[in-house]
Amino acid sequence: MQHAPAPLDLDRREHSRQSVNVPCTVFWKGLYEYATIQNISLYGAQLEGFEFPPVGTSISIQVDRLEVCATIIWCGENRCGVLLAHGLDPAAFIQENGVRPIVTASADPVVVTDILIDQYA
Repeated sequence: MQHAPAPLDLDRREHSRQSVNVPCTVFWKGLYEYATIQNISLYGAQLEGFEFPPVGTSISIQVDRLEVCATIIWCGENRCGVLLAHGLDPAAFIQENGVRPIVTASADPVVVTDILIDQYA
């Protein structure tokens, strides 16, 4: 007796994702990209922006005072998926970041005019 194949589950995520629209900054290897977190789950997120580093790159995602380490696991046109280094509670993230307006503090720009070569690690 032959068994019918099980239906293909295209969404194999273990944890549910929450839609958000949170501006962030992505940092890697001395570069950065302004982006938006489109959705987030316990261990992953989808980012939207203009240019992201290649798959496998370690990055840091900053939202206000929160910084999360992650790795790029896929890239598409103006989007990428990341695997977060540590679990993040999506509900708490939304409550703390998703609904309040973004406020920018105006500060005078800093211009570096001199660097002491042997003074830094």
